[in-house]
Amino acid sequence: MIDTKALTITEHLPVKIDSFREKALSNQIRESTMEEERIATHLKNVTESLRSSIKENQKKRVIAAAALTQGFEMQPVSCEQKIEGDNLVTYRLDTGAVVRERALSVEEMREARRVKP
Repeated sequence: MIDTKALTITEHLPVKIDSFREKALSNQIRESTMEEERIATHLKNVTESLRSSIKENQKKRVIAAAALTQGFEMQPVSCEQKIEGDNLVTYRLDTGAVVRERALSVEEMREARRVKP
């Protein structure tokens, strides 16, 4: 004897889209597009930030390499300026070495003479 029981199964078949489903699909497309734009903007911002970080790191590396190559690096050093004769002389406070010496301008000479007792 043959069993004639019916089985219930599921198949993917075309179904006409009603107005409710049409609105839902339209909303899904709109939300997906907005999310994609948000992600693309975030990607752009992150990429720009990372590029900036890379450039800063490269700059630090170049400065460090230059210091090693030259044997010195530029740093703020406390100095003192003195008027000696008609010259303005700048001395390093840590070593006493002359950093710069230049002639006083006419106005600086007038000021220096006016300030002296």
